[in-house]
Amino acid sequence: MSRKARLLELLRSREKVKRSRALLQSKQLNEEYSKCDAITAQLTTLTTEKSLENSTCLGSQFLRDRYLVMKLMEQKDILENRKEFLGAELEISNRVVAQTQNKIKKLEDKSIAEMKHTRETRLMQAADAEILSKKI
Repeated sequence: MSRKARLLELLRSREKVKRSRALLQSKQLNEEYSKCDAITAQLTTLTTEKSLENSTCLGSQFLRDRYLVMKLMEQKDILENRKEFLGAELEISNRVVAQTQNKIKKLEDKSIAEMKHTRETRLMQAADAEILSKKI
């Protein structure tokens, strides 16, 4: 294997490691996004259940319930912001995966071309050496 082919192989290996890291990060972001989505859905159901209660209650209990609903809504807003952030990060991570995949493909093509070139060069040298040996 020529030096250039070895270098291309090392570059391809580096890109594969980069791709695997990006895939792992993408998987983690996706899991976190789904968790946030599930918690948001739970908060929404809790808020609607608490808002729909029509029982008679004291003023202090009403204030506590209202405070609880407001806190639930705040948490829901926070989770919505988190989901938006995670969605953007997930998009970036997916873009990195696609870019590294393209780099790997290009490096594989270059490596194959370099191996063909090396093989052709060696065959030509062998043919030249054979011709020279016949002349002598």
